[in-house]
Amino acid sequence: MTRDRDHFEDYPILSEIKLPPNERADIWHSIEQAMEHTRIQKTKRGMTMIKTSAAVVSVLVFFGSYVGYEVHHTRFGTKPGVAVASHSHYTSEIAWIKNKGYSVNGTTPNATVKTASGSILTAWIAVAAQSQNGYNQRVFFFLNGRYLGTDTAKPSLEITSAKAAGKGIAVTYPVYRKSDSFANPTGTPVTITYTWNGSRLVPDKPYPKQFQASSAASQGNNLISTKSYPTAAEAANRIASIQGGNGVGPGSPMVNLGNGITARESAGMGHARYVWHEGNWTIQIRYYTMNPNAQVKQVAENIVSYLHTHMLPAPNKHGVIVVNSTDANATSFSPQTIMAWQEGTQVNQLRQTGNPVQALQTVVKHK
Repeated sequence: MTRDRDHFEDYPILSEIKLPPNERADIWHSIEQAMEHTRIQKTKRGMTMIKTSAAVVSVLVFFGSYVGYEVHHTRFGTKPGVAVASHSHYTSEIAWIKNKGYSVNGTTPNATVKTASGSILTAWIAVAAQSQNGYNQRVFFFLNGRYLGTDTAKPSLEITSAKAAGKGIAVTYPVYRKSDSFANPTGTPVTITYTWNGSRLVPDKPYPKQFQASSAASQGNNLISTKSYPTAAEAANRIASIQGGNGVGPGSPMVNLGNGITARESAGMGHARYVWHEGNWTIQIRYYTMNPNAQVKQVAENIVSYLHTHMLPAPNKHGVIVVNSTDANATSFSPQTIMAWQEGTQVNQLRQTGNPVQALQTVVKHK
């Protein structure tokens, strides 16, 4: 069969099918069997070649339903030279990512390239399954369907893109400045290209820690800061300044938030708020009358529901949660949450843009 295998060079399409070695071996074996079956006693050299060609074509038709996708995209795709892994690999890769607690958007990778060794490297941008606002992201890499790992040990707040770049995959990350909200990073994006060197995945530059999600920020939250004051009274004054005026009085309307909790509501001059207490914590939601009241009330109910089953640290002596609307003209509610609580002469504080429940989760884990 060695001499017949030399004829495979006449069919370059076979070399372009990207399959694991074991699956490729099965296809070669089937081709060999088909050629053996159609072999006839040599009478003419030309007749033998015709029979051999017919065998190869028949086997290709048989395997068409299995490898047709790869052939079409590798040889006839809209982007020549872009390698495409097996569809069966995609299913197993998605399942692996899901098993790691992450999910992907779509059924094909964000990027696919042929490495220098001819293997197929795929990259998927995935979001943590428990993330409620799309933050906590990682890039999952696979080589010929085999899981390699993620771009970094810790998740990123967000990943802009993953694209083929030569023999590697270029991943672009947004950079957040100190005063940026998570929705609007203003730093210059950083692109890192990951390349398979035959034994491991190698980035072309270090991953900047300044925009890496910390353990406390892995769901889109900033770190909790702690500041000491000379006296407990000064620490209490800091809490009071964060809380500001409640803006509600005994005559303010009552709003049922569920789980036995009611809030006072006030509105005027384009501003409105809900205020209620849970233990030593005072909770305020401040919003603009342009913001939809139904959405604001739902946020308040979500906070109450979470705190019904989770315990915040007991402040000594007081704690505040202030949820502010960030856009006076928006017809949707985009909140920023500030949580601060006193522990003697110290004040712990967390500031986060996005879902307020995630701020609560961070503080609950912190206690």
